[in-house]
Amino acid sequence: MHSLTSGDLHLEVAYQLPAKIVEVWWRGTSDHRRPSAVLEPFFRGLLAEASAEGLTIAMHFETIEFFNSATIGSIVQLIVDARAAKVTLTLFYRATERWQASSFKAMSAFEKSDGLIQFRGI
Repeated sequence: MHSLTSGDLHLEVAYQLPAKIVEVWWRGTSDHRRPSAVLEPFFRGLLAEASAEGLTIAMHFETIEFFNSATIGSIVQLIVDARAAKVTLTLFYRATERWQASSFKAMSAFEKSDGLIQFRGI
């Protein structure tokens, strides 16, 4: 999987192969009106690779400056698709940033006892 740049948004992909983890570091801002046009194809490819290779996905939002509510919709779709594909997905965020804490608190309803989807405030 390759990194993605779209406008001011940069998703940097890094592999931790001994641990079987693919990390995605969110940088810049995601303020597109329709981020799903760019994010959802990227997420589909990421999930397909993670499923085929038995990788866990770690999404790092602690390095992003801002994302809008339309971006949240794309993240929610990723969560739903990851669960359906039985791919473990951990979302890391800055708990000290009020806007991040409130956004991820709302999404944490997707965290179930199966451990497939996890939220970690840093």
